[in-house]
Amino acid sequence: MEHFFVDREPEQQAFREALHALYAKPGAPQVLLFHGGSGMGKTWLTQQCLALAQADSRKPFPVYVDCDRSNMTLEALLYDLHIQLESRFKKEFEEYLKLLEQIEEIDKAVDEEIRANPENAQKVASVVSAVASKAIADVVPGANTFLGEQNIQKVTGLVAEGIASGITALRQQFGRKKLEREKYRLLQKDLQAEQARRFAQLLNDLGRERKLVLFIDRFEKLALSSNLKSDHTYYEYWHKHFLGNLGADILVVQNGRLDFDSDYQLRLPRHHVRSFRLQAFKPEDLAKTLSHLHVLQVQMKAYEKFITQVFEATQGFPVAVGILRGSLQSLHTAEGLEQMAADLAHKESDIIKHSINWFLDNNANPKHRETVYKLAICCSKTGKIDKEAIKYILQKSDMTFPEIEDALQKLSLQYSFIDCVRWTMHELARTFIMRHLDRHAPEYVKDVSRELQKFYAQQAAATTEEVQHDA
Repeated sequence: MEHFFVDREPEQQAFREALHALYAKPGAPQVLLFHGGSGMGKTWLTQQCLALAQADSRKPFPVYVDCDRSNMTLEALLYDLHIQLESRFKKEFEEYLKLLEQIEEIDKAVDEEIRANPENAQKVASVVSAVASKAIADVVPGANTFLGEQNIQKVTGLVAEGIASGITALRQQFGRKKLEREKYRLLQKDLQAEQARRFAQLLNDLGRERKLVLFIDRFEKLALSSNLKSDHTYYEYWHKHFLGNLGADILVVQNGRLDFDSDYQLRLPRHHVRSFRLQAFKPEDLAKTLSHLHVLQVQMKAYEKFITQVFEATQGFPVAVGILRGSLQSLHTAEGLEQMAADLAHKESDIIKHSINWFLDNNANPKHRETVYKLAICCSKTGKIDKEAIKYILQKSDMTFPEIEDALQKLSLQYSFIDCVRWTMHELARTFIMRHLDRHAPEYVKDVSRELQKFYAQQAAATTEEVQHDA
């Protein structure tokens, strides 16, 4: 981690202050939010704060959960926290375990009732179909074609909410027939809300014995998952029933691509929430980041030009800057630094190769390589990832169009140089990939480029035909 980590001193200092406040006089519950685009170092910053907590002489109890999984749920997140805490506080978990047993019994009873009668399964299918159709129609009347980028997330949320609402109603209907009164009351309270509240109360008890620091990495995976057990999202349960019930003995450090700051400020008024947006480094930031070269920079000619070359080579991308910083640790002479500057000027430095190779190797999956290469070729033409063009050049595969779009979204979560918010690829990444392909697979580049030209020609012809028709 140290090799790639680039100092984020303001954020680290904010964590130190929050950790100090945890042991000072009682105050408001604390939440630190780190957010930003792909590859900005959110996970590494969180892990650095984790290391600070582990090294703290006051011995807080740190717990780290990575939400990076396709089926992330509130129950899964609480379970991960549970497993790590139970190893230290086993006795205190006894009452909470009884609650989980009750919830499990209720889930089984309701699910058995649904499976026992084919009509029940048909009811579920009917509800799902009806609410999904209504939700889509409410957003885009008559929508039976491509919905458009701006509406996709909104529609998905409405569909999930509608499906969840229908399933919850059915579960309660079946539960009313079969479950004993005490358990049914728990069902009416909403199982997920009750679990979140009880877990928060348990942590408050543990925190009075030993301060707790919860690190929640890549939180957007939870926030964007569809909840099919309730008419509320997992995110709502998280801030309303879990964070909302935490006390001042617990510090929460949460990172993600989405900015929850304004929402948390509104929904958690008694909490002390601090938010930090991580961005690419500017040239002046690089000078501070490489300040450990102070002795050499005094001797080196044109040090400011060197910083400019570093910025041009890395585009301020934190991963690339971190690798460069690690490479510079071994330089002990001004001549060595000047040689590095010359390499950067010609864009032949290992920094470029190492940074992108690290991305690809760290997320090694051969089936993704060709897609990444085609994204780079597509992006090198226009500077943007044209989704329709990508669909066209990938349609020869076995994947359907919706599957291709879903694959691109997942790739953006796996490869931090692919940004599916702005639909682009980091310049450093596509420069390296195109250089690699030009050297090792020039015919492949030509074939893909021809496919793209064919696509854009068809688009242009369709536009011309439409204009002539209107005229």
